[in-house]
Amino acid sequence: MFLPRPPTQSPFYTDDIVGILPERHINNGQPSLHAFLLSQAAPRAGEHIVHVGAGAGYYSAIMAKLVAASGKVTAIEFEPELAALQAEATFQAHGDGHHRAS
Repeated sequence: MFLPRPPTQSPFYTDDIVGILPERHINNGQPSLHAFLLSQAAPRAGEHIVHVGAGAGYYSAIMAKLVAASGKVTAIEFEPELAALQAEATFQAHGDGHHRAS
């Protein structure tokens, strides 16, 4: 499912799919679709989200902001290369060791 490009006022926003591991045809997914799905799920502070197929963790990070410090996001990724990217990004963002890539 792909949504049409949303109208935008900013020349800096594009609704583009970005290759994470392009040689394996793995991408970030269409941003407007993920935004729509997150708006429908309407996560709130304090909730626990389980994100299966978390990729490099971009959308997991957005979900973490939505559930705030009182909530929790469990990001699961089965592709070792993507799990390693996610773990490194988490460590760089938080530096607290609350990640596991295995």
